[in-house]
Amino acid sequence: MNLYPRLAHAGDTGTPELQPLPLQREVLKLYALRRLRGFTFVKSRVRSRTGLIASFCVVDELGRSYSSADRAVLGAFAEVASLALS
Repeated sequence: MNLYPRLAHAGDTGTPELQPLPLQREVLKLYALRRLRGFTFVKSRVRSRTGLIASFCVVDELGRSYSSADRAVLGAFAEVASLALS
C-alpha cells in the first residue's frame, strides 16, 4: 500500500525511494527506535482488468541494492500474473 498511487499499472516496480519523504523519515525513526539496521524492498504491481490490485514484494534485511535487471524480472512476473488474472 505504501507505493499504491505511484505503481498504477501492471508491471510497474518501485523501491523505498519512491515513498513520500515524510514516510521515509518516519520509517527511519522506527528503525532507529527498534535498533534495526533497516530494510530495502522492491515491489511490483499486479492489476487485473476486473479490478484486482495486488503486488509482489521482495524484502531484504541487509540493505541490498536492487539492480534494474532485478526490477525488470519482478515487473515481468507481475505483468504475467496480471494477464493470467484478467
